[in-house]
Amino acid sequence: MEHVARTGANVPAQEHHRFTASPSQTDPPQLRPSGSPAMEIRHLGTAYGGWSFAEDERFYGSTIISCGLGEDASFDVEFAARYHAKVILVDPTPRAIEHYEQIRQRMGKPRQTSYVEGGQQPISAYDLSTLTADSLYLVPKAIWTHDGTAKFFAPANPVFVSHSLTGINGRDSHITVECTTMDRLLREIGIRQPVLVKLNIEGVASRVLLDMFRKHIYPRQILVEFEEERKTSLSQCLMRFYLALRLWQHDYRLVVQEHNQYCYMKQNSEAATTVSLRPAA
Repeated sequence: MEHVARTGANVPAQEHHRFTASPSQTDPPQLRPSGSPAMEIRHLGTAYGGWSFAEDERFYGSTIISCGLGEDASFDVEFAARYHAKVILVDPTPRAIEHYEQIRQRMGKPRQTSYVEGGQQPISAYDLSTLTADSLYLVPKAIWTHDGTAKFFAPANPVFVSHSLTGINGRDSHITVECTTMDRLLREIGIRQPVLVKLNIEGVASRVLLDMFRKHIYPRQILVEFEEERKTSLSQCLMRFYLALRLWQHDYRLVVQEHNQYCYMKQNSEAATTVSLRPAA
């Protein structure tokens, strides 16, 4: 479902937040922006699977990378429809692959039911009336820092769909999946610098982002969920600090925070104001 907010004077007080409070040791990188011109913040998708980001005319007709599909493709479907874009989905999870195949079978058909709460959306809830088979393309691999195969650990609760390369879910049960890197994926689809990359990849987002920066991959916007940042180990703290440094060095600023989801935008001559979409206390 689409929601729009605007930074600057038009933003309600509870939504306009500059992160002046000191972050806790377990918080993800919070990079303070400079300046405060108006910026349109848009939310696409459900409360569970949706994401917020800064509106950008470069999204129209673009190709974006969306890592982590699960069983809620609401963001991907709505993004592809709104911007006439192509969304490259990356997820080797068996249930995610099945969900994608069911979506493909309904391409071109309108929504018949409403979204439901939680992360298991009925296929009939997606409005696919303006999409074609080329709008969504699934790469059934795990995005990682190197090619090859790896263990993909199942969630602790079998009701959930998300697997993890790091085993943060706390289970030994796993499948073996093929992995690819962001640079290899971009070469295969013929893109040098994507306008947007989404990383919802259960505990490995920091490492994938650092690998992208080492290989000079700088999306205009990065949507990322930091599951691993809730840990307090020394290695996680050091990685968090190093990622914050690298984001700052490459001119990324935090423009949206919604719970544990973050949107970083690469700055050129523009400045940005951070918007928090968390409910007011």
